[in-house]
Amino acid sequence: MKVILIDDEPLALRDLERQIGKFDGLRIVACYDDPAKAIADLPLTRPNVVFIDIEMPNLNGLEAAEQILQFDSAIEIIFVTAYEEYAVKAFELNALDYLLKPLNTARLARTVERILKETRPSGPPLSSDPIIIRNFNQLTIERGNAEPFHWRTAKARELFAYLVYRRQQPVRKDVLLEMLWPYMDTKKAFSLLYTTTYQLRKAFESAGYPFLIKSSGDGYVIHLGNAVIEAEEWENRLAAAPELSDSTLSLHMNLLDMYRGDYLAEHDYPWAEIEKNRLRTLWYQHALRLAQYLRNHRRLLDAAGVHLKIQKLYPFNEYNDWTLIQIYAELGDRAAVEQHYRQFVAMLKESLGTTPTGEMQKWYEQWINRDAR
Repeated sequence: MKVILIDDEPLALRDLERQIGKFDGLRIVACYDDPAKAIADLPLTRPNVVFIDIEMPNLNGLEAAEQILQFDSAIEIIFVTAYEEYAVKAFELNALDYLLKPLNTARLARTVERILKETRPSGPPLSSDPIIIRNFNQLTIERGNAEPFHWRTAKARELFAYLVYRRQQPVRKDVLLEMLWPYMDTKKAFSLLYTTTYQLRKAFESAGYPFLIKSSGDGYVIHLGNAVIEAEEWENRLAAAPELSDSTLSLHMNLLDMYRGDYLAEHDYPWAEIEKNRLRTLWYQHALRLAQYLRNHRRLLDAAGVHLKIQKLYPFNEYNDWTLIQIYAELGDRAAVEQHYRQFVAMLKESLGTTPTGEMQKWYEQWINRDAR
């Protein structure tokens, strides 16, 4: 396995070369005190593993590692550092390996053992099953019958979610820092951003997903290959759907059910609110058209079912509840009218401290009195 070493301190570089040279299975092909030169030589050296210091002038180890992975994302990066404790914890959390200066022989041996054990000549077998990125309700990645993708950290999940959301354009690193670690020192936040990105790249590679997170100027852009994005697929199908008719009704009902919940609802990302509300509005407008069609064609129970679905997303929508009560009245179901009206009144009082509009109360009183005669 070919190794290159990068450290701007000559003594540290020689000591690292001496210690790495003791291990079978690793072959040092080059040593550099200038990371820019090491990056320029990558087409010649083509290493499997890079041991790199973090604190270096001009181009630090984090930035250099980014460029190395741009050349080949399969290269293993091992940090050799006297970095602050917060960075060490970040590397450990995100499954990056690191070595603290001065080097400890036993610790180095564990690192080498791990490299030789975990580095594989090829990735997992490719699957013909489509990759589906589900982002209604909860963010998951699925492929056929394989286990859903495991997120190492919540920040890794959010970073991926945001890059997918902004996938048509690069996202600046300072924007990501402000979004993910708004109150953290910039230097600390940058190290966390780097390690989280690194962890995602390695996890995708291990899972056999063709996702690429590439540096683009001062930001990142993600490429998803042929992966299907659930919310995007739903919106495209909705836009292409034919007019409602008896022959297309089942298609429209399926579109209603495909909306499994609001966009990233379980994760409570502030940046996702606009997209969540936009997609929810599209679904709501479609649901109202569908319910009205069903009601006009006297499929009242089906229409009531659609309004009950709307109620789950819009529990305080008086128009929806009033329409549902009117449908129950058209069905002649007095018990359902009374029960639903009482539940709606109680919910408004308990949650908002209000009552139904005078118009709705007047309609209910007239209906209940007329029905009683």
